[in-house]
Amino acid sequence: MICNRCGREISNVSTFCPFCGNQINIVNSQNNQNSFKEKKKKNILLSKKQQIIIFSLLGVITLLLGALLILPNNDTRTVMLYIVGSDLETDNGIVTADLDAIDPSKIDLDKTNILLYTGGTKEWHNFISNKENAIYILKDNGFEKLEAQKQLNLGDPGTLSSFLKYGYENYKADKYDLILYDHGGALDGAIYDDFSNDNLSLEDMSKALNDSPFNKKNKLDAVLFRTCLNGTWEIANTFKDFSDYLIASEEISYGSGITNVLGFLNNVYPKDNGLVFGKKYIDSYEVQMETIDKLEMLLRTYSVIDLSKLDNLNKELDKYIQGIDITKNYKNISLARSNLYQYGSTESSFYDTVDLYELVNSLSKYATSDVNSLLMAINNAIKYNMSNSENSHGLSIYFPYNANKGAKKMFLKVYENLNYSQEYKKFINTFNNMQQSPSGYSFSFDGNKITSNEDRTGFSMELSDEQLETFSIGLFAIFERDPEHPDYYKLLFSSDDTTLDNKILTANINNMMLKINNGDDNFEYIKTFYRKKNNNIRTVDATLYRKDADFSDDNYMNSVTLMISNDSNNPSVFAAKLKSKNERIDGTLLDLNDFDKVEMWNGTYKILDDNGNYTDEWESAPSVSGYSDNLSELELKNSGLDKGDNYYGLFILNDIYGNTSYSKLIKVGE
Repeated sequence: MICNRCGREISNVSTFCPFCGNQINIVNSQNNQNSFKEKKKKNILLSKKQQIIIFSLLGVITLLLGALLILPNNDTRTVMLYIVGSDLETDNGIVTADLDAIDPSKIDLDKTNILLYTGGTKEWHNFISNKENAIYILKDNGFEKLEAQKQLNLGDPGTLSSFLKYGYENYKADKYDLILYDHGGALDGAIYDDFSNDNLSLEDMSKALNDSPFNKKNKLDAVLFRTCLNGTWEIANTFKDFSDYLIASEEISYGSGITNVLGFLNNVYPKDNGLVFGKKYIDSYEVQMETIDKLEMLLRTYSVIDLSKLDNLNKELDKYIQGIDITKNYKNISLARSNLYQYGSTESSFYDTVDLYELVNSLSKYATSDVNSLLMAINNAIKYNMSNSENSHGLSIYFPYNANKGAKKMFLKVYENLNYSQEYKKFINTFNNMQQSPSGYSFSFDGNKITSNEDRTGFSMELSDEQLETFSIGLFAIFERDPEHPDYYKLLFSSDDTTLDNKILTANINNMMLKINNGDDNFEYIKTFYRKKNNNIRTVDATLYRKDADFSDDNYMNSVTLMISNDSNNPSVFAAKLKSKNERIDGTLLDLNDFDKVEMWNGTYKILDDNGNYTDEWESAPSVSGYSDNLSELELKNSGLDKGDNYYGLFILNDIYGNTSYSKLIKVGE
């Protein structure tokens, strides 16, 4: 038994404790013994709980330490640039200027790898050879060649996937980004190889990504398109399973030989996520545009898309489109589409892309579903949007309308392999089939009343009820008849500045024609194009000569579009854009300081057939007239239409079925 004083064990028959002399009460002693054992037992149990807590805490600490060793610490980054220079580089050195802006002294190259893959370009103006493809890495002294390859097609998905594998396997990092650099073509894809004349289609991009190390569980941080028109819903869906963010432009993405937009990489850190990466690029692009477009006349738009939001956006789009009866509302939908800004339209109506937000909002009158859920889904996906237009929200979508039948057929075939929204696919196919219907008009306009304003500010035409029923868009043109060759006409002005009031369609000249000083204050009309509804910019075709060249030299830049400001008192050239030689959208802006001479030419054409009706198959005359002078001495002024009996106007009407008709000519200068 146990002594209830000292707690020592003693004989069960003892009456006194041999250790402390305490008298033992047998009954109490038994109770005390049991009590002591219970206390001891409790103490033992308490110690076990404490041990469990201690070991648990140690286990958590061990796991946390292990996680810190295993999980990415966001301390390294690999940026992969996949670049075709094409005519952007060959004709104007844009890629060279962009690469020169990357400053290795401002980048922690121990933690950031900048890889460069090049090819597909006829002429480079830097360290890159046009006789090979090559992979480079940025070092302290600039780009250093890692590997030379034979000339592979950069429009082949295998070439892109091989580069992605190379970067991933040889330059391990916590974050990976891909920059695609060249021309872009919306639903046509991007990256146009000069030698193969091939490009990366959406299907090619998807294949390249599927064959790469990147997937749903191992995504790129960001994919950046340094291209035109690739900020589309279709491109976003192509990359949604392979990247966290998409950075791209709905509109033409401009560049110049004085550009430095890739210099944003000097300020990118490994810890930056794709959103921050995209913001830094877009801020750099905006600074560039402030340099090359000081008057802010050009539409600029770039956005960062959170690709994790695409699945919900697609679900909302399906639900919304399903509630639109296109058969019942075709005319209204066609008219709504005709009034939307179309991207890339300064060059061509080929791509037919419009802002997604604006499109669905314009169709809300004809939908049974509330538009707000879809608009919210679009806004949730667009995390950052830089635009100088309130109608550009950051994500465009294909809607067949203005392009020719061949282009529509090609792009709708692309849609056959897209499964992001079955309802939208069905919607645009149904719309296209209805638009191709033979029920559109093709009128002679013999009975139309056409009148010229007495103040020569415009001219008007009364539409018939039948024409009014299917009318969509009205444009007009003004010609000058050659007094010496009455069958030939010179185009002076083309514009979409028309208004329809009841049945009266009016062409508004609004003092937007241009004259040029041809010497001794002798101002003559020059051929001017004005698109008010789409970009509000006037353009003039010209040829520029580099400094120290004379007009007989070959040192000129042909096929240039001069962009003219709308200043009412002093219109001037604010930019010059190089026309693409391959019919692609080209955002190449020239540095006007490189040129000091300009030529503008205009010919006369036979524009009427033998029956006196207008034909768009013009027969040119052998003679042309033009203007040439020093660029710095170019003097322009806004003008209306002069008095005279040799000026004629013409309406160009598009209907809701995609047909184009031309009115009779009318004298407008009298």
